[in-house]
Amino acid sequence: MEINLKLTILLLLPAAFILLLAACGDSQTADTPTPEAKVAAKAIAQPTNELPKPEPTKLPTPEPTPTEAPPTATAATQATGVAPTPAEVVAKVDVEPSPTKEPPKPDPTKPPIPTKEAALATPATPISTATTIPVELAAICSFDPSVPQISCRASGTTQDSQLRWESNISGWAPGASYDFKLVEPHQLVPQVIVTLQECQGPSCQTVEVLLDTSSIVPESEGKDSAVSSIQEPEDPGHPGLVGCVDKDSITFTHHATDIGSISGVYPNIVTSGNWLKPNNYVWSDQDAPVYAPTNATNVGILRWNMRWLSESGSPVTRPQFSVGLQISCTIRVNFGHLEELVEPFASLAPTEAPANDLEDVLQTRLENFVYLPMEVKAGTLLGYGRHLNQVGVADGFDFVMYNGEKSNHFANQERYEALGDLENLLHADCPFDYYSPSMRAEWVAKFGYYEFSVDEYDCDMAPDVVGAIAGGWFQSPYSPATVGWVKGVDGEDLFVPVDWGLAIRIKSDGFLNIGHPGGTLEIDSTDPSFRDPKTVFDASCFFDSSSNQFGYLKPIGDMEMTAAFGSGPCPSEMPSDSQTFYR
Repeated sequence: MEINLKLTILLLLPAAFILLLAACGDSQTADTPTPEAKVAAKAIAQPTNELPKPEPTKLPTPEPTPTEAPPTATAATQATGVAPTPAEVVAKVDVEPSPTKEPPKPDPTKPPIPTKEAALATPATPISTATTIPVELAAICSFDPSVPQISCRASGTTQDSQLRWESNISGWAPGASYDFKLVEPHQLVPQVIVTLQECQGPSCQTVEVLLDTSSIVPESEGKDSAVSSIQEPEDPGHPGLVGCVDKDSITFTHHATDIGSISGVYPNIVTSGNWLKPNNYVWSDQDAPVYAPTNATNVGILRWNMRWLSESGSPVTRPQFSVGLQISCTIRVNFGHLEELVEPFASLAPTEAPANDLEDVLQTRLENFVYLPMEVKAGTLLGYGRHLNQVGVADGFDFVMYNGEKSNHFANQERYEALGDLENLLHADCPFDYYSPSMRAEWVAKFGYYEFSVDEYDCDMAPDVVGAIAGGWFQSPYSPATVGWVKGVDGEDLFVPVDWGLAIRIKSDGFLNIGHPGGTLEIDSTDPSFRDPKTVFDASCFFDSSSNQFGYLKPIGDMEMTAAFGSGPCPSEMPSDSQTFYR
């Protein structure tokens, strides 16, 4: 009996134990989440730093990297029985994209399953693509009136290209960005135009941005009495007029160079070969600095090549610079034959001379200047004129002044008024008249050349005398169709230079200069043939003893003159090979 009872208990124990285990297991699964479920919840809330790698033939599922095995994908699968959907991966990538790995791409044939995370993602499309989208060059600019300042950056540029910025109120600059403040009077304009040029080799493209800056334009009341208006003409004509300022009066407060470096001055209007020029020749016996004589609002810079023959007859080329300063809307000055510029002008200057550099008259055309609206204070150093800068051809620099409100008088006024190439002579002005009396006297004391000078010599802005030989003459009668830029038979632009014939004036060194097509006569004041050309109204012969050459000149009425030139002493009458010249 005892044995049977023991056997019965032994047989019932396993069954009771199994029932107990089943009851305990159901309770534990329902009330307590597994460690794996905790990891899965955490993975959904905070994506791991390592992004899953896509597979080309199935939906992207998280995969461990070779060096690290994150538990997220395994834990989530164990807890839920399914892997995360592609939409969940995209949502996680949108929130915290990896800085080092490509984000996953969904299979284009199987759209992602919408989930809460995917609905909140922006955007829910693949983040990267293998297709390169071409972009266009753009200048992205902003204007901050509180400074005020304009800030620009380039967009859509090509690698290794050259960028150049420019605006109508500030100079040009290279680089990917362009920033400048609007503080000077010429910069306070209603609209600013910013231009960005991108070049790769010879190929260039340009974009333009217009910015409304009218909020900083001052009212006319309360301005300095010396400034009557700020002008922004729609078509300024001359590029130096951009940002110009009208002024009631102009005073030069700084000498254009160190007076002590000057060995002589030939004040305008001067003779240069058989031309008349508006220049003032400033000769120096040492390297001469060149300064801005007063404030300017615009700078024009030209690089060109001076050509001449050496003593052996070999051609010589040397680079030259010209710097123009816009003083007001009617007045500008120009300094020519500078051989060195200082910063910032050296960096702003063209790096090469114009392509049409075979003729000086072509390469020094206005279109070859680079004009930059920028403030230049009186006394600013611009550059240097070198002593004997052309190995004896020149030993100084040119000082030129243009005044649009002034018109000089010539024997044939119509020729000078109609031909643009003569405009610089028509509106030339004497710069020394704009200095104070004491400063002007310092310049006048330098009129001459070394020890040679003429008493009471000064600028002569009316070199012609009707009926006399003095002044400028041309090789053909006046006709607007025969000089300047004209159209060729095929419509091309052809340049026909002014056909200067004679230029006659007493120079500041006292010599009578008679420039003609074949050369120049210089008549010493001690020679018996020397006469003031403004008093010569009849046939006269002049002899240059230094070159043993003569010039026989005979005025014919008011507008014509015959002349002949040759070697030897003066003939008794006009030679048969004479040429006729015209006013």
